[in-house]
Amino acid sequence: MTLGIFASLGIGQWDNFRVPKKWYLLLIPVAIMAFLSVTDESHHFMFYIIPDEPQPNLNFHPNIGLFLMAGLGLALMIVRIFLIYRRNRAISENRFLRWFIPLLEPILIVVFSFSYFAVSLRSIPALENFEVIELFAKIYYIEVLTWEIYIYVGLVPINTKYPEIFRHATVGMQIIGNDGYTLLSRAATEVSPEQLQALKRREHIVAEPGKELHMHSFPGGVLLWKKDISLLQKTIGELNQSAETLAQEGALLDEEFKTKSEEASLLAKNQIYDDLTNEIKVQLRLMKKITKKQNTGENSADLLRNLCLLGTYVKQRCNLRLIQKETGVIHDDDLRLSFQSMVSAMNLTGIRTELCWRSDKRFSAGFSIFFFDVLEYLLEHERFAVGEVLIAAERRQARFAVMGSSINLPESFVQSVDAKGYSVAYRDIPGGYEIIMEEGGDRYVP
Repeated sequence: MTLGIFASLGIGQWDNFRVPKKWYLLLIPVAIMAFLSVTDESHHFMFYIIPDEPQPNLNFHPNIGLFLMAGLGLALMIVRIFLIYRRNRAISENRFLRWFIPLLEPILIVVFSFSYFAVSLRSIPALENFEVIELFAKIYYIEVLTWEIYIYVGLVPINTKYPEIFRHATVGMQIIGNDGYTLLSRAATEVSPEQLQALKRREHIVAEPGKELHMHSFPGGVLLWKKDISLLQKTIGELNQSAETLAQEGALLDEEFKTKSEEASLLAKNQIYDDLTNEIKVQLRLMKKITKKQNTGENSADLLRNLCLLGTYVKQRCNLRLIQKETGVIHDDDLRLSFQSMVSAMNLTGIRTELCWRSDKRFSAGFSIFFFDVLEYLLEHERFAVGEVLIAAERRQARFAVMGSSINLPESFVQSVDAKGYSVAYRDIPGGYEIIMEEGGDRYVP
């Protein structure tokens, strides 16, 4: 309430107005009441406590101090009403409303406070458990509501109620009434009817370079004002220029990143190709040697058969290694397809070959490569002229049965294969021999 009195004293005053010092004496009773409210638990001047009352912290019963505070508040309201009347005595329109509104707040406070005091004094027993916080919330709401109504009806005027202040304002504003009356500020410029129509459609337009014209409608007319957007336009221009620079730098960075990615990809591919070439270098030298023999007049059919088998092996072997590098494993389907390609090539070159695949467990990547390499070792040992071959995969065991061989398998061959890190067994069978391999771990590194 005291702050409301200070605000009422400033109505209609200039910017350099200061509240007279004598009015600060009103802060003394306000400070005393505030101190008594904070320390009420020690003296119960504001609220008294009923002995043996359940939940006494929820029920505040007014004592003499609260009545004194209410009286002080009403007195301050009356003083504020007097000040508002005195500041607006020259305003004649809506006289009844302007005289009635200032009296509205004390009336509302009395009405809303009556129920609380009646309950606290046990005059209305049916409304018990009414909390004091609800009363304070209503009082604060009434205070805000009345000040909003003061502003709305003109009891607290804004600058548009003071033509001289408006005319001397440095902001380019103007008011155009519905009756055609125009009030210009010193920095305002005339607005054409075309600009006014455009403002009604879009609310703001660019009236001149660096200036934006805005409009706000209110009962009785419209308010127009200019807004300096030159700094904003300059900032936007600088941001656009920075964005273009960043876009160019981003494009360069993207191109550099793309180049580096391609370079890294090429290096990785070259490394993979080098590794693959190193692993099959023996077969590549053999293919090169066979190719040179074509010019010496040897049997071309046999040479082409050898090249076909070696070429199929090299292709499928590289595929298996690439799958391993990409996924870390070699699935049974990939290994079986590679053997099927070899079986097709061997049958095409006159070697009767059969693939028997009954493995219910996946071989490790190392054993899969080893299994495939042993087939090439056998063909190379037999000089690609074996009669019949059976390739079998069962559980974690793989075997080759070779029939119709014209060359005995030496013990050194078995020992060299066994040295690769897996269990290898050799036995003779009717018409040939059989090599049995079992996986003992992923240890094969060709």
